[in-house]
Amino acid sequence: MATSANSNDNKLDLSNIVGLTSDLLCIAHTDGYFKKLNKAWTDILGYSIDEMLSKPIFDFIHPDDHDTTAKEIGNQTKGKTTLNFINRYRAKDGSYRWFEWRATPADADGYLFAAARDISERVLAETALRENEARLRVIFDTSIAGIILVSPQGIITLANNFMSDMFGYSAEEIIGLPYTALIHPEEKSRGDTKMRMLINREIDFVNLERHYIRKDGTDFWGNLSGRRQEDENGKLLNLVGIITDITERKKTEKALISSEKRFRDLLENVQLIAVILDDKGNITFCNDYLLRLTGWSRDEVINKSWFEIFLPHNVRNSVKTIFDSAIKASNIPTHYENPLITRQGAELDVVWDNAAMLDGHGRCIGTASIGIDVTEHRKVEAQLRQSQKMEAVGHLAGGVAHDFNNLLTAIIGYAGLLKNKILSSDNTLHDYVLQILAASQKAADLTQSLLAFSRKQMLNPKTIDINEIIGSLQKILIRVIGEDIELKVNRTSAKLIVKADQGQIEHALMNLATNARDAMSNGGILTITSELGKIDNLFVQTHGYGDGGAYAVISVSDTGSGMSETVKQHIFEPFFTTKEVGRGTGLGLAMVYGTVKQHNGFIIVNSEQGKGSTFKIYLPLVEKESEISQKPQDSKIILGSETILLIEDDAFVRDVTSALLQELGYTVIEANGGEEAKKLFNENKDSIELVISDVIMPGQSGKEVHEELLKIKPDLKILFISGYAAQFLSEKGILDKGISLISKPFRSDTLSRKIREVLAK
Repeated sequence: MATSANSNDNKLDLSNIVGLTSDLLCIAHTDGYFKKLNKAWTDILGYSIDEMLSKPIFDFIHPDDHDTTAKEIGNQTKGKTTLNFINRYRAKDGSYRWFEWRATPADADGYLFAAARDISERVLAETALRENEARLRVIFDTSIAGIILVSPQGIITLANNFMSDMFGYSAEEIIGLPYTALIHPEEKSRGDTKMRMLINREIDFVNLERHYIRKDGTDFWGNLSGRRQEDENGKLLNLVGIITDITERKKTEKALISSEKRFRDLLENVQLIAVILDDKGNITFCNDYLLRLTGWSRDEVINKSWFEIFLPHNVRNSVKTIFDSAIKASNIPTHYENPLITRQGAELDVVWDNAAMLDGHGRCIGTASIGIDVTEHRKVEAQLRQSQKMEAVGHLAGGVAHDFNNLLTAIIGYAGLLKNKILSSDNTLHDYVLQILAASQKAADLTQSLLAFSRKQMLNPKTIDINEIIGSLQKILIRVIGEDIELKVNRTSAKLIVKADQGQIEHALMNLATNARDAMSNGGILTITSELGKIDNLFVQTHGYGDGGAYAVISVSDTGSGMSETVKQHIFEPFFTTKEVGRGTGLGLAMVYGTVKQHNGFIIVNSEQGKGSTFKIYLPLVEKESEISQKPQDSKIILGSETILLIEDDAFVRDVTSALLQELGYTVIEANGGEEAKKLFNENKDSIELVISDVIMPGQSGKEVHEELLKIKPDLKILFISGYAAQFLSEKGILDKGISLISKPFRSDTLSRKIREVLAK
């Protein structure tokens, strides 16, 4: 670069000017790297200049913009032109910024001079504008109120579908009509003072009741809310109106006024809130039910402001403003819901029906309202919706697990057969088979989680002390949660004896601890507490679940990120997760929910964003301790030589089960369903000593087929197989209690022992 001989010129360094600009300036090279950058890059993207110079340019560009950017740079280099283009750069915090570029090749070979401007705010604004326009169009098209635009000349220029239907016109017919064509002749004769005031800017909006007439000549009363639509210079473009049919309300108001005395007498005795307000919002009448419900005396509320006494602070002013406007316009909302606060500070949900009280001149002088306390109703509704949703998802999860178990039966069965063929443990193939079996077992555990959620898995209950379970898990949990999380365990001195499946309870606590760990990415405190809890009838009535009595209460608390109300509504659903892809199946909390429910317990979650979470598990205590001895499972394979009729509609399961049985020494006759099974049994009834049948099959169930075969051979032995557990099948009446069943997926040793057990009966 040439230098000036003039010392004053040397002081006039352009870099001083470059440093003042907020634009991003750079020199880049076709080798894909920046060569020089101004400070604006650091200010906007957060990287240091060295970080920007040390990495390829395309490392900072959004992947979706790579091709476009490369094409633009190529065009500039080849054509020696100055071009404009837009792309996105990743900031150091992971966000992306939109840049508008102007670039030109330098004289030196391979160099580019470029300047960029951050237009992120503009792009976001444009995107928001487009989205807002789309939302407004949806609202306009789907509104359940009539919406029209009327020109300053009184011609309808736009109307939504509801408006056309309300007046009986087609969409084409209503456009171009004078607005006055919709008004009842009696209404026209009274003039249109308020609309003229709106046009003349004497008022900003109108809210009034009008008498309208439809195309077919029928009439109705409507409520009109209208405003001006102006351009940026204040020129009137249109009048915007919203019309709702208030015919029924008008009838109600008329009936209310004519029978006021009778209603006052009635309202003193009904279990409904009754209140009358004057046009200032002061209470002129209220019934005893309102006073009993809220704890106030009559002297404390009569002639006092309704808004000051009964509305929470956060809505008081806004509701008062709406009320004042409604009184002024004689347009009282007929139906709404809002909170009501008691003297003790508790909030109640109340649904209101209101009517305007008019004087002889038609002026609104107050309101008469009837309220229904729906606080408990809303709680029950929410609990019912949640219960129904979880039940439906549980059915789905159980069905998925059932079908998956069929596939796992085939996989585990064939892998077991292959393992038996490869006897040498030094053989690499032997290790491969072991890996298949290990992976299949993990998949089987996954189905157990689904069955746990749907409460269709088999439990192995025994009396256990919750404190001992927590103590035995303590060392394991320390390794699971990591060094940056402190574990605190507080166990009550009282014995907490419950009848439960120890493995399922341990698994549930491990899942809660893992969930808490993931919520504390920057470390924190995990606290596990046990305590004795008692539930009374008031708790049951308030929450809508549980039974009165003593419970073991296990609390798992963390100091993590917490959850929003929306997330809390979904956390127990299978496959719902807030974690990134690959960091969880979304089954952990679903399994916890199912396990707790299957143990006749319940779980309560308290959480706020930024304030951590607490999961409380309630398990009913047993009155007396009893020991259930558990015999260790024998893995020995027992061979046989009998003839077995195998009934299974799933080809995969049928083929692998047949192969396993033949490996065990049995002669196998295969049937794909009930009809074929009965035919083959009749042909071989003297030799068949055992039937192995799926429970749920198309056409006839395994139970129904067995009942028909027993008529032919009363002493016939049967072993059922199913993707569901016997407990679930018995509870649903699909299988009689006491019938022998083996759950899918099963191994050859388990199958061999079960067969000998059934034949020995």
